[in-house]
Amino acid sequence: GEDQRPHVPSKWIVRREGRIGLFVVENGKASFIPLPGASTGRAVPVDLPADTKLIVEGFYGLSDGDLVVVSGT
Repeated sequence: GEDQRPHVPSKWIVRREGRIGLFVVENGKASFIPLPGASTGRAVPVDLPADTKLIVEGFYGLSDGDLVVVSGT
C-alpha cells in the first residue's frame, strides 16, 4: 500500500560527504540525519518525532554541528 509516513520534499534533501539526508535543529545546532535509500530529486519518507525542527532553507553551506539561529516561533 501507500507509504503513510510523512515525506520530506526533495528540495530539503542535501548531500554531505557522500551521504544523502537532511538537517534538523538539535539543541541550537545543525544535525545531519542520513536517510538511507534516499535519492536527490525525490520526496523521501521519514520517521522523525512530530516536533522535529527541520532546516528547510539556508543549508547549502551548513555543516553538522553548526550553530543555528531559529527565526520566528
